[in-house]
Amino acid sequence: MRYLDRALSEDDFIAEGVTHVLDAARQGASLLPKVVNDGLQGMSAAAIQARILNDVFGWQNGDVPLFRVLKTSPGEMGLGLRRGDKVHYYGVVNVGDVKGLKNGLEAASLEIEDDAFTPSLFADLELANSSVNLLIGSRRFAEGWDNYRASSLTLLRLGQNEGSLIIQMFGRVVRFAGTNGNGKRLRDVKGDLAALQTAFVFGLKSRYLQTFLAGLFENGIGEKTRTDCDVRDWLPETPALLSIRAVSPKQDTFLVDLRDAEWLRSVNKVVVSYAAGVATARIGRDGLDENAARVGGDVTAAFKQIVHLLDMDSIYSDLVQWKAIGKRWNIQFDRASASTALQLGPYEIWALPGFCSIQSGQDIQRLQIAASTVARKLFESAYRKTEAKHSSYEIIGASDSGIPSQYFKEINNA
Repeated sequence: MRYLDRALSEDDFIAEGVTHVLDAARQGASLLPKVVNDGLQGMSAAAIQARILNDVFGWQNGDVPLFRVLKTSPGEMGLGLRRGDKVHYYGVVNVGDVKGLKNGLEAASLEIEDDAFTPSLFADLELANSSVNLLIGSRRFAEGWDNYRASSLTLLRLGQNEGSLIIQMFGRVVRFAGTNGNGKRLRDVKGDLAALQTAFVFGLKSRYLQTFLAGLFENGIGEKTRTDCDVRDWLPETPALLSIRAVSPKQDTFLVDLRDAEWLRSVNKVVVSYAAGVATARIGRDGLDENAARVGGDVTAAFKQIVHLLDMDSIYSDLVQWKAIGKRWNIQFDRASASTALQLGPYEIWALPGFCSIQSGQDIQRLQIAASTVARKLFESAYRKTEAKHSSYEIIGASDSGIPSQYFKEINNA
């Protein structure tokens, strides 16, 4: 909801996001299907933004975004644009706890009003003159809705609860009116028509999405049965096969002192990644076409330039808490240790463009967390280095080295 407010309040907000998407595509990690990228060829970010504002939101100059609780339709909140003395609705939220949602939006300083006259926006989705193009509320996709308008489905918690629910959700967006209402898609079409008859599904942490699509393609294959198998022991008895096991030193036998900047020289480089992983899957005639890539770049230089703006006391407090939780009583450091690590330490941060920009308190909080993570990883590296120097090794029998006694395999049912 905050994203929608910014998209309709800030002049170039959508264009900036589109630029990041296009840049990712050039890096080989497209966030959009090929048929959509092909349709965007030759269009600038500003032109794409203008089309989105017009086609999705019905935007007109002078519009002001707002959210309205529909009093005549329990559970609905209208997503609208104030246009003079009227409101144009472009979307609807359907949730069980509208009051809780309203309180959350007010806490985020977003404008909320009551609408005592507008009838159910959800009920009017099937009307030819419906202006609603955006529906939020997963349960509405799962049951009790038969509509051909759905063309794109976004799932934020995809696969957390597998079963019939997600199958029903897929069914809503896959349903297609087809030519003359026959429900069939045309073959070998290109351009905009190919995009119009494609069901687009987006999801966070979407490994289950790919598994589900593979299951659709392999429809008819039975469930798998798991069988446990014993590991056969071929270890020779004479001479006995031996192995080596590392023995960690006791904490009171070594000290890790990070109060001198020299400790950084022995630390290996650490990498902290906030880059986005992008996985795409498409059902074709020959099976499931899968691709995966990461979007982001090295922002270490930009991060080190803003380190002096961060609250070092807060970062030091996080590190003290890390020390206490891990019971690492034999490591010593101070605020200067954390500051030196962040300014001079061997580390890299990978993230999306704009990660180091500071425009709000949330940006500061994000960078504080990143700084604490970097410092902690450098401290951990130094701790492991010193611990390894004081480690010892012992000879043990191969049978005591962790060889599993069982493994399992899956067999397709007939």
